[in-house]
Amino acid sequence: MNGKKQQILEAAMKCFAQKGFKETSIQDIVDEVGIAKGSVYIYFKSKEDLLISALRHAFERMAQEMDAVSEDIRLSPREVLERQIRVQFKLAEEYGDFIRTLILESAVSLDEKMEQFLREIRSRTFQWVYRPMEKLYGERLEPYMIDAIMLYFAMLGQMVEMLVIYNIRLDMDRLPEFILDRLDDVVEGMIKRGRPPMMTPEMVLPLQIDPSAADARSKWRRILDTLREMAEADDLPANKRSELESYLFVLQREGEKPAPNPAVIHSIVGDLKSFGIVSWSETLDELLSALPNEGKSAGKDG
Repeated sequence: MNGKKQQILEAAMKCFAQKGFKETSIQDIVDEVGIAKGSVYIYFKSKEDLLISALRHAFERMAQEMDAVSEDIRLSPREVLERQIRVQFKLAEEYGDFIRTLILESAVSLDEKMEQFLREIRSRTFQWVYRPMEKLYGERLEPYMIDAIMLYFAMLGQMVEMLVIYNIRLDMDRLPEFILDRLDDVVEGMIKRGRPPMMTPEMVLPLQIDPSAADARSKWRRILDTLREMAEADDLPANKRSELESYLFVLQREGEKPAPNPAVIHSIVGDLKSFGIVSWSETLDELLSALPNEGKSAGKDG
């Protein structure tokens, strides 16, 4: 991300946390950063656009750490879940004032852009826990997987609410183990009683939750990381490097959407090939072949 853009986002979150969204002006934010007021509008259309971008910035910080934990092959499934919990509560504490202000002010309006962002959050958080739970409890959990995930989210959500909204101090050393012990109780209880599940995978399809997308997204991120490393090794002119960073950012965003746009991705890959760097060609082709299934489906339907 552009350094100045990141400074503006972090200043906005600080101002929103201190003064509230409604009372914060663009002038407050630029004063915090120390830039001209017009600079904000280079990156953001409005204060509302800045708010959504700030929320996305906070979520992406969490996503980077959650992805790293999820892809660490040295960790057992239970360790993955434990570290995911620690990441979420660490950032909940860090952004607590910001989140609390937005919730208490009801500052976030559910327009189309926000709804799309919330769908992305829902899809990715589901994928983060699906695989480790599947490995941890095995086939016996399969009929109750959706119920287990939803109840797990409910526990996490209530604990975050206690911390962020009511400022109740929790023992962070004990909390992950406590939540996972309760998850064990829930899973064992459902399996022991053998009653029909409350929720099935078919019921969550309208929420655009697809567990099979997790592996495709993981491969997508790895290819993008490889492309970044290759680009850093090449001596690109400043304008080309800036252009490349913008393209990679868009590709990352598209790959994380529930329904990536294949036309956008093919267009960007074509532009990157026009850079004329032969060593990138194979990696760019691999990127196209790894286009998440949602994007391929969207292209056929469209």
